[in-house]
Order: sequence, then structure tokens, then C-alpha cells
Amino acid sequence: MKIDVCLVTKNDVQTIRGLEYIPLNNLIIETSTPLALARKRAIQKVTTSWFAFIDDDVKIDESWFKTLSSCTEKPKIGAVQGILCVKGLGKKWDRALNEPSKKSVCLKLGERGFTHNTLIRTELVRDWIPPLNLSAWEDYSLTQHILSKGYQWKTVPTKSNHEKTWRGVWKNAIWSVKGRKNIFPSKLDSLKQILRHTIWIIRVGLSFNMSWRVKVYRTYLSLAVIYGNTCHLARH
Repeated sequence: MKIDVCLVTKNDVQTIRGLEYIPLNNLIIETSTPLALARKRAIQKVTTSWFAFIDDDVKIDESWFKTLSSCTEKPKIGAVQGILCVKGLGKKWDRALNEPSKKSVCLKLGERGFTHNTLIRTELVRDWIPPLNLSAWEDYSLTQHILSKGYQWKTVPTKSNHEKTWRGVWKNAIWSVKGRKNIFPSKLDSLKQILRHTIWIIRVGLSFNMSWRVKVYRTYLSLAVIYGNTCHLARH
């Protein structure tokens, strides 16, 4: 099975690292904005029965396609998302954050899937009409579109890497919060997110099953989400 690969980016990127491990039909590069429009336009150019969205900060492993495509034979699978390894925060941090391996799970309606390294059944998303103001959380809209049709969105662990920096982790979390507000704009949602992540920080701190590096990373993420939602409340 050959697939089209869609790269949605603001940069003039001509390749994806590890693309040689994929049975490629066409590489589709889309630079439109906002992100929802770019993904919609990329989908319209796809000619294969399955295609992949892959971000430009992802390094594909040799086993990536075999791992994800093994799930596509099941008729009710609509999308298969790779759970990426974190790379770039430091050797000890990367090692701590990537252990133990996560199990495969199927998302439930209302949960968010990601499109940083995901195989998608093309016929299911031809008719996807996302809110075109989304520059983040457009993947949530895509996830709900597939799940609402009775198909599964499955996540599976892979050996592929997602390049990160500490500054980038914080900025991406804030950007994600801003994107969420285009779908869940109420102050109540912001308050719920603040409460949820405050409780999460407490639970992480009390856990005896996490290394201190994992605790620091997850607390750092939650603090970014809390900060982003607090700023949203202050503006409204």
C-alpha cells in the first residue's frame, strides 16, 4: 500500500526526516493559513485510500509505517496515530520521559486525537468541514468527525521522535490553550481546566510511581495550561 503524505507547515520544508521508510505516493506540502484550512486543502489533494499527516518536527522511525499500517486492515479503524518519543530535552530527560512504553488505546467521542504522525482513511474526511478560524485544535474537529461516523481513532506507541525544547513545550501549550478557546470559549471551561490541572499537579506530586523528571515535566505542562487559561480569564 502506497500513501500520500501531507506536510502542513509555515516553513518551506521539502522533506520529512525518515520519509524514505514510507511507501510514498506523493508528498503534499500545504502552507495555507489558518491550520484548519491548510489541512482541508491538503486532504483535497490526496489520491490514495490512506494518507498521513506528519509534522516537520517529527523524525519517522524505520518501523513506523509497518506499526501503524498493521491496524488499517480492520474495517472500523478510521485513523491510527503514533505516540511519539520525546527528544531534545536532554539525554536523561528524554530517557525518563519515554519509559515505560504506552499501550495502544482507542479514543472516545469528545477526546482529542493528534495529527503529528497519523494515518487516516481518506474517504472518511473528504466531507470534513472544519471551522476555518482554527489555527490549533483543528485536530479535535477532525477526530470528532471520524468518531461520529462510528469509526475508531487508535493511538499506538512508535519509536519515532518528536523534537522538543523546554521553551517550545511551554509555547506550544499556551498556543494549544488559545486554540481550545475557539471551540470551548466559555469562562467555565477555563475554570475547569485550571482546576483539572491543579488537581493533576497535586496527584503527580504525590505519586510514588513516577521519577522526579517525569513529575517536573508533567507539572511544567500543567502550569503552562493553567497560565494560558488564567490569561484567557483576565482578558474576558
